[in-house]
Amino acid sequence: MARAHFAYFHPFEIRFSEVDMHGHVFNGRYLDFFDTAVTGFLVARGCDEILSVDGAGNGVDMADAAAPVYFVRRAGVEFLAPVRFRQRVEVAVGIARMGRSSLSFALEVHGEGEDAPRACGEIVWVAVDRATGRSAALPASLRDKLAPALLPQDAAPASGGA
Repeated sequence: MARAHFAYFHPFEIRFSEVDMHGHVFNGRYLDFFDTAVTGFLVARGCDEILSVDGAGNGVDMADAAAPVYFVRRAGVEFLAPVRFRQRVEVAVGIARMGRSSLSFALEVHGEGEDAPRACGEIVWVAVDRATGRSAALPASLRDKLAPALLPQDAAPASGGA
């Protein structure tokens, strides 16, 4: 995916606690970066209801009993180039797909100012009905907020995976 297709980038500076004995970011930390970046993306898009927070970011029970909850169905990372201690990176977030009940977030880790990603991945969420535990349709209000962030379907991923 071209960096230009993404409208949201979440910055990070790599801390010493995030690197492994080989001197690069421990592989499990990428999912932490993705989770943090997705949250920032949703806040930036005004999707406070999906995060159960109010407009000021205060944790509250805003959940309408009829509103779905969201669970991670799948998460994956493809590692393309190392990221090291004190390096500044940006995680690009966009919507790869919106199904009836699922959201697929496309993610790429870029070194600050770099066009080529160092890692790419996908997180898939599924909306679930609170009462039945079965999949539920994505609310129209959420679709409206996320539709502008849909990535072009004909754009190729950064590499063969994700």
